[in-house]
Amino acid sequence: MLGERGWYFLNSRKLKNRAVGVYVDHERVDKWLDRILRVHAVVASHGRRFVFFSAPDKATIYPEFLPARIGFETARQESLDVLLGKLRKRGIFSVDLRPAIQAHKTVGPLYYKADTHWNRLGALVVYNQIVTELGLDDAAVAIDEVFTGFVIGPRESDLPPMIGDEESALERIPRFIQNKFLCHNQQKFDIDPHSGAYKLVSIDPSRPPYPFSRVLMVGDSFSLTLEDLMVCLAGEYLWIHHRELDSVPSIIEAFDPDLVLMEVVERLFY
Repeated sequence: MLGERGWYFLNSRKLKNRAVGVYVDHERVDKWLDRILRVHAVVASHGRRFVFFSAPDKATIYPEFLPARIGFETARQESLDVLLGKLRKRGIFSVDLRPAIQAHKTVGPLYYKADTHWNRLGALVVYNQIVTELGLDDAAVAIDEVFTGFVIGPRESDLPPMIGDEESALERIPRFIQNKFLCHNQQKFDIDPHSGAYKLVSIDPSRPPYPFSRVLMVGDSFSLTLEDLMVCLAGEYLWIHHRELDSVPSIIEAFDPDLVLMEVVERLFY
């Protein structure tokens, strides 16, 4: 759907529920809770660290640009709040990204106007929050040292074609000092073209020791945008989609990660 000032939003189940005053979908929360707990149990059985986080929907971060008919009440408890509460009650390490992203909105747009996803500046804010929560402040990337501002340019995005707008949207695209933004040189290997799984391996022998030897990300298209930051944490980084949960035990057995992160976009909890 087209919102205010040229902002597009995915007309998701979350927004449809919100339009009729439904803010929590307990059935979907419990379904995802079960999935997350299954992954955590496998990770814990190997004595490894596990972190869960959810990519906030663009509508959560930029409700001011939603169509007026949707409505928005910030005081409401939502599905993500319920899920995070249940995870923390069970002692599962979970990161709520919403406060950090909200706090950085003044730096500039953190999501693309015509796309579902956060931009690279938003991805950097997310990465920094995760490593800070892990107690790895030295792995954070200082925004003011790498971010050089925005340029205006066309960008093919995922939302305009859904309503028949085939033209590329003009976006404010963040720019960075690349030799400071990228942690090291790496080589990419496709593990499973069907599922999109891939692995990044460091090929920089001069790189100082990493906090972890191997990191596994179980996520979706939002975590795909974190790869050039997440490889700051390990010499090997493996990404798989969370729809491949049945393969997680065998992947953990074969890959033997020190850290497993699980990311799920917020709208799936509705």
